[in-house]
Amino acid sequence: MQFLQRVPGWLLVLLLGCALVFPNLGATSLWDDDEGVNAECTREMIQANTYIIPTFNWDLRTAKPIFLYWVMRASFSVFGETELAARMPSAVAFVLMLLVLYDLARRMFDRTTALLAAAIAGSTFELVKLGHAATTDSMLILFTACFFWGLWVARKSWPLWCGVASAFMMLTKGPAVGVVLPGAILMLSMLWNKELRRLRTWWLPAGLFLWVIVAVPWYVLVATETKGEWARAFFFNENLARASEPKENHTGVPVVYEFGMICLFFAPYSAFLYGTFRHAIRAMTPAVRLLLVWFVVYFVACAAAATKLPHYIAPAYPALAMLTAHFLMQWKRGLANTPEWVPRAGALGYISMGVVVVGGCLIAGGVFPVNLAKVRVFPGLQWWACLGLLPFVAGLLMYRTGDRTRFVLLGILAPIVFVSLLPLVIQPVEARKAVKKLVAESGARQLDTEVRVGRFEYTKPSITFYVGRRVEHLMTPEAAAEFLMFPVPSYLFLTEKDWMEKVQPLLPNTPTFVVAKQYDYDRNQDIVVVTNRVK
Repeated sequence: MQFLQRVPGWLLVLLLGCALVFPNLGATSLWDDDEGVNAECTREMIQANTYIIPTFNWDLRTAKPIFLYWVMRASFSVFGETELAARMPSAVAFVLMLLVLYDLARRMFDRTTALLAAAIAGSTFELVKLGHAATTDSMLILFTACFFWGLWVARKSWPLWCGVASAFMMLTKGPAVGVVLPGAILMLSMLWNKELRRLRTWWLPAGLFLWVIVAVPWYVLVATETKGEWARAFFFNENLARASEPKENHTGVPVVYEFGMICLFFAPYSAFLYGTFRHAIRAMTPAVRLLLVWFVVYFVACAAAATKLPHYIAPAYPALAMLTAHFLMQWKRGLANTPEWVPRAGALGYISMGVVVVGGCLIAGGVFPVNLAKVRVFPGLQWWACLGLLPFVAGLLMYRTGDRTRFVLLGILAPIVFVSLLPLVIQPVEARKAVKKLVAESGARQLDTEVRVGRFEYTKPSITFYVGRRVEHLMTPEAAAEFLMFPVPSYLFLTEKDWMEKVQPLLPNTPTFVVAKQYDYDRNQDIVVVTNRVK
């Protein structure tokens, strides 16, 4: 009977997750760099008939472990080698994460708080974005939530649940987020909650054994088959080096950077950060302590790491969503001793978000020209400025209302509607992406014909996926010119400026043709495809 009473809550969270992530999932072409690399890596593993060695552009790929490619391969077998199939694993992981979070929050607090926590996580911009992306992050967040679900719910057999979840995190992202961070959170929360006795259980060696048999075999196989090359590059270059020195210019001021990313990507709920942590520090129940440690450990680790990206702290967002939901529900019930200005400040945060969205759409749509190097214009985006009215009007109503229930409902419904419309807003941006259109227009995808494809100073991994073959990286204008002189039909991707100024002058006697031309918003200039193939 209790199970049947829980079904409506499960169904509501399931429907919410599906509604937020599945519509228009495959409507846009792959985003570079990560989506292009991951989709192509999976395609090459299928072509090579291997489950062990990941490659990109037929060179060894050492940036990530294997699990994403396995599940993406299964998705490709069902949906074909499409954008929808590439993103399906992340979308499914997003929905499952909401279900796990809902059950964890229900057991920590109550059903209403759990529903609110799932709604907050489901309408948080960063988590929704990752649920739409063919990357490892959505699955990592799912397994992180499973780890702490096992720690909290399975009071005796927790090592089994945590061991399996940690193993899948290890296969998804690696040791730092698969072992070190969850292990640190586990130990600190047990120490704070005075539960170190939970470590004295025979389930612990069983959990370690499960971790070994799930996580270790693939690492051993890939290290063996690549003679240690993959293991050396992954553990030293992709883990130790990223923690100790900035990679790919991804750096920022510690603390300030992480706080700024949370304010931006946890919006609009970041407007309640002060009230959330003020209440959490005062509440200090065992559940709140675990969630605080979960968030703080990730925050400190991301702030300390030399390489910084906005999504690195995303595995802590489920904890932040539960803390925020707990604060709002306790405040609604009159159980949180919160100054009156705190919820009003939250309402002002919603209003500010609305102003930023309206202004951003008008600027990006070209209505108000801004002469900055990184500003791009996307015709048609200005019409979506009206989307900013959702948080703006909701914020005004929240500020004026004295009804706490209405305040919370407005605060959750506006973001849900907002993020559900974001896939439509992205279409003006999609219209300014070049790679898929260039491949289709140029005819460079010829799987049954001997052709060569190259690129010169135009780094877009998705080219390799869309042409379905190896793409040669040409480092100099002379190499690019020689590429087109080769007596085999060849297609060269490069900017129009580089073609006119650097490469074409080196080919006075070689017939060449520009067969495709598209504007690329990332490079802010026209990209061309040049071929030596006779029309």
